[in-house]
Formats: sequence, structure tokens, C-alpha cells
Amino acid sequence: MKSSTVRRITAITVFVTLVVSALLAQEQQHENEKRQNYSVKGLGTLGGTFAIGQGVNNNAWVVGLANLDGDKNYHAFLWVNGIKTDLGTFGGPNSSASQVNSRGQVVGNAESSIPDPTGEDPCTNGTKLVCSPFLWEHGRMRPLPTLGGLNGFANSINNRGHVVGSAENALPDTTCPVEVTFAQSKPVLWTEDGIKELPIIDGDSDGTATAINNRG
Repeated sequence: MKSSTVRRITAITVFVTLVVSALLAQEQQHENEKRQNYSVKGLGTLGGTFAIGQGVNNNAWVVGLANLDGDKNYHAFLWVNGIKTDLGTFGGPNSSASQVNSRGQVVGNAESSIPDPTGEDPCTNGTKLVCSPFLWEHGRMRPLPTLGGLNGFANSINNRGHVVGSAENALPDTTCPVEVTFAQSKPVLWTEDGIKELPIIDGDSDGTATAINNRG
């Protein structure tokens, strides 16, 4: 009887020791994770004094916007391994990049040199110029189609090259003040098949899509 009791006590002791060892190992792992070191790296500007990164892919490519010399205007940029590329505009003074996927495709919005006929200021820069969604790849920026309106925003892109954002149609937005005639802005999905309007919440007239995953 004593031998059986001793064996049980020994087994319980070994089990407790194993549990304690496992807990200590987990605690040590957590401590090691807490002790990881990180560094902050400035990516520079495009000649001005301000820049902001807005998207990064798994290759550590960064996109955003950066001021030009004089700080009056900003352009979308792509930063790759220490080299910053100015992505340009559609002829206007400003542009901004919002996301980059693993294929190096960049999306954002860019001003043209054309005044918005309704007096809208879609890019909110005070320029009141037409602001178009863009896809940049292979060194070239191209506008993405709208729903019949002039302005739009490309907010996110997945690794399949599918883009989401918002685009204006040709219908007036009746929720705007009576003194303006801005168009409705709808959430949209851009794929190789073109543009698709996404649904909005009942009772709303406008919307936007802000992110898309790799499953669409």
C-alpha cells in the first residue's frame, strides 16, 4: 500500500513539475517577445518638410504622400529599399497613395488640372480640381473608371489586384446643402472586369469601401 501511495505521489510530483516547467517556458517566451527590439526609420520627403506613410506590403515597400520643395503641394510616393519614387499626378498639384500590394501595384487619388464644374473640392486641398482614383504599376499612373461622375478615391488593393474605394455617379446628392449640386459617391470594387458598385446601408445615399482582403 505504501509503495502504491509513493508511486502516486511521485507521479503527481512529476506532473506538477512538467506543468510548472511548461508555464515557465511560456513566460520566458513572452518575456523574449517583449524584449524584441524595433527601430524607427525616416523615409524622407520629396523636398519638403513633411511626409506620411499610409501603406506597406510584405516586401517592406511603403507608400504615402510627401511634400515637395516649398511645402505648397504633395505627391504620392513609393519607397523601395531606400529609393523614393515620385508617382506624379494627372496634371494637378497634389496626389496621395493609400496602399501597395505584393505585386508592387499602388492605389490612391490624384488631382487633374481640370476645375470641378460644381465647385466641389473632392481632394480637400482647397484647389477644387477634379480628383481621380488611380492605379500605378510598371512606372505608370492610370485613372480608374467612375460610375459616370468625375471624382473618386482608391483606398485599398489586395494581392490579386482588386481595388476598393468610392466613385461618383451622375446623380445629384440630395443630402447636400441646397446651394450645391455635388454628385452621389458610392462604394465600388475595381477588378479586371471593370467597376462594380457595392451596396450601401438602407437610407444612405453615399458610401465608401476602405479595405479588401485577399479573398475579395
